[in-house]
Amino acid sequence: MHSHGHGHGHNSGHHSSDESTPALKSNQEGYAALPEFHRHEETTNIELFFDLFFVANLAGFSNVHEINDKGSLTSYIGFFCVLWFTWCQVSLFDVRFVADSVMERVAKAIHLGVMVGLAVVGPGFDPGDQKRYVFRTMSLILMISRLTLACQYLLVMWHVRKFRNTKMPFLLIAGSNVLAAIIYLGVTFAFKTDGNKTSVAYRSFYVIAIFELIVNIAVSSRWKVVTFKGTHLTQRMSLLTLIIIGEGVIVTCKTISKLVTYHDAWNAETVGCVIASVMIIYFLYMLYFDALPPHHFGSIRQQFWAYLHFPLHLALVLFLVGVSQFFIWNKITQAKEDVIARFNELTMSDEFSHTLDTNDYQTMTAWLRDLIFNKLLDKKKGYKPKDSIVLVDIDRDLTILQQGWIDDGKNTTNSGEWVMDQVNDMAQKVIKSVFKTYGFEAPEKKDKSANHADGKTVDTDQAFSDMITLVFTYFFVAAGATLILLGILDILTLPRHHFTKSIWKNIGIVVSTAAYFVIGIILIALSSLADTDAGDNWGATPWILVVPAVAIIIVVVMRYIMMPGSKTVDH
Repeated sequence: MHSHGHGHGHNSGHHSSDESTPALKSNQEGYAALPEFHRHEETTNIELFFDLFFVANLAGFSNVHEINDKGSLTSYIGFFCVLWFTWCQVSLFDVRFVADSVMERVAKAIHLGVMVGLAVVGPGFDPGDQKRYVFRTMSLILMISRLTLACQYLLVMWHVRKFRNTKMPFLLIAGSNVLAAIIYLGVTFAFKTDGNKTSVAYRSFYVIAIFELIVNIAVSSRWKVVTFKGTHLTQRMSLLTLIIIGEGVIVTCKTISKLVTYHDAWNAETVGCVIASVMIIYFLYMLYFDALPPHHFGSIRQQFWAYLHFPLHLALVLFLVGVSQFFIWNKITQAKEDVIARFNELTMSDEFSHTLDTNDYQTMTAWLRDLIFNKLLDKKKGYKPKDSIVLVDIDRDLTILQQGWIDDGKNTTNSGEWVMDQVNDMAQKVIKSVFKTYGFEAPEKKDKSANHADGKTVDTDQAFSDMITLVFTYFFVAAGATLILLGILDILTLPRHHFTKSIWKNIGIVVSTAAYFVIGIILIALSSLADTDAGDNWGATPWILVVPAVAIIIVVVMRYIMMPGSKTVDH
C-alpha cells in the first residue's frame, strides 16, 4: 500500500525489530492488525527547523515585552501559553506521523507561517490593553493552525482506512482540532473595541489548549494506533528544554555585553553576578539532562512527563529572565549610589552652601552643569543616556535654576528649599536616565500631584520599587517551581521496581527526591521578602543570585551523593 512517506502498511515486517515501532498484533487477520508506522528514533531536521521558529518567536517577544508590572507579567505568561501549546500540538503529530511528502511539506510551511504570524502579533499581545486587530489576527492564525492539523490527521486516517479500529481515534483528534478552529473563528468577533474596554474572550485561548491536551491524552491512552510508545516524544521535549536553557544563556551574555560597555563595568560584584548566573544555568542543565531516562517508562507516565514541560518551561523562562533582571538591577544600584554620592558631594560642600546663602545662581548652575553633562552623563566618563531628551529636559531645568527663585508672595518654600527641590528633581532625572541606559524601564505612571517636580519624583521611585518587588516575587517563585517540577519529572522516570521495594531500601531515592521539594519550597518562601527592607537590601547585592545557585548545587549534590540504596545517575 502506497503511503506518501508515512511508512504505513499492514505487512511491514522489516520494521518489527525496530524498538521505535509499536508492536503489531499478530492475529493472522491481515487488515485487522494495527497499521505499523515508521518511527523515528531521532528528531528529524524539519522538527528542529520548526523549533528554531519557536525560540526565535519567544526571543523576539521577550526583547520587546519587558516584565515591569503585573499586567506585563500576565500577558507574557498568556502569550507563552499560546505559543507553547501551538508548538506542542504540532509536535504531538510529528513524533507519531512525521513524514516527507509534498502534502506534509505544505502543512509544515503553514505551521512555520503560523509561527511567523504569532511573532508579528506577539508584541501587541496585552489582554489589559487590547488592540482589536492583534487579538482578531491571533484568533485567525490559531484557527489556521488547527485546521491544518485536522487535515494532517485526516490524511493519515485515509491512508490506514482499510485497517479496523483506526478511524475513530483520528476522527476524535481531528474533530477536536476542527472544534477548536470553529471556536477561534467565533472568538474573532468578540474583540470589538480597542483600549480599556477589554473582552475576556482571549481566555478561550487557554481553555482550548487544555481541552486539546485532554483529548490527546484520552485518545492516545485508549487506542494503540495513536500511542506515543516507541516515539521520540521524550527527545522532542528535552530538545526544547535545551533550546530554552540556551535562550537563557543568550539573554545572560547579552546582559553582560550590555553592562561592560558602561562606566566602571568590572568589579567584584559584577564578577560575582556573572559566576552565579553561569552556575545557575549549568547546574539546571545537569539536573534536567542527567535525569533523562534511557528507557521507555510507560505511555501514560510519558505523556504526563511531556505535558509537565509546559509549567517547567514557563518557570525556566521566568527564572532565567529574573537572573538577567537582577544582574542589571545590581549594576543599576551601584550606578544610583554613585550618582547620589556625586550630588551629595557637591550640594553638601561649603562652597555650595555659600552660593545658597548668597543666592549665587550662576555659580551653582555652572557646577551642576559640569557635574551632570561632563561627568555623570558624559559618553566616555559616565553613563551615556539612551536618548537625548533627558539632556534637553535637564538643560531646561538648569536654565530655570539660573534665573533664580522668584518670591511672588504665594510660595510655600524659601529660596534654599526651592533650589534643593530643583537639584533633587535633576538627580532623579539622571537616575531615571541611568535606569533606561541599562534597559530597566518602569511602566509610565500619570503624575497626579499638584507639585509637578515632587510628584514626578515620587512616582518614579514608586514605579521602580513596584517593579523590583514584582521581579523579586516571580524570580523566587519560578526558581522554586523549577526545582519542584524537576523533582516530579525525576519521579515519573523512575523504573517500576523502585516503587515495589520497601521504602527503606530506597532511602537514597527518598532523600535525593525530597531535596527537590524542600529546597524548592524554601526558595518560593523567600519570595515573601519582597517589598521588605531585608529584601530590598538583599536584592541590591550579588547574593540574590548566589543563594539560588547554591540551592541548585545542593540539590545536585543530594541527587548524586552515594548512600545505601541510592539510585545511580541513569536510575
